[in-house]
Amino acid sequence: MSCLKTINYIFVAFSIFFLSACHFYFGKFSWSFSYPGAHRELAEKLRQEGKADEAIAHYRKHIDERLADKHRKDSENPYFYYILIGDIYLETNRPTEALAFYKQAEESQVQREFVIDRLRQVASYFENESSKEKAIELLRANRDLDPLLFDADIDRIHKEIVKSELEGEENK
Repeated sequence: MSCLKTINYIFVAFSIFFLSACHFYFGKFSWSFSYPGAHRELAEKLRQEGKADEAIAHYRKHIDERLADKHRKDSENPYFYYILIGDIYLETNRPTEALAFYKQAEESQVQREFVIDRLRQVASYFENESSKEKAIELLRANRDLDPLLFDADIDRIHKEIVKSELEGEENK
């Protein structure tokens, strides 16, 4: 009989564990925000669905949660999500707002390479929107972050401007 009782106790313990796991799993996907990262996960989901402003709101909530977490590792910089917010703005053709968040990320000590990359993406956005002068202005204003890389971009854009001017003169 004691063997059956042991098996019964194991079965009950396993059932409790299984039900707890199911509750956690299904509760997690109901967006109850009762666990760390829920706002971030929802923001990513909303971003994929094209709900930019809602995604941004949840990234902001995630930043606030991470900043308030007393057990957060020193190496974690919640302001990294400013980069993702800026990306959403750029994806939705709002480069001015994107720039503001990229600059906030820079001021908040987000890894420099991320900021440099995003500023170059905004310059590329301007370049593709036929605002080459605006792209050059942006690169010059932030040249101190990486003079070699930004000067190379400025030079390339200048060459494109000269080339298009020469082609325009030939067509006259």
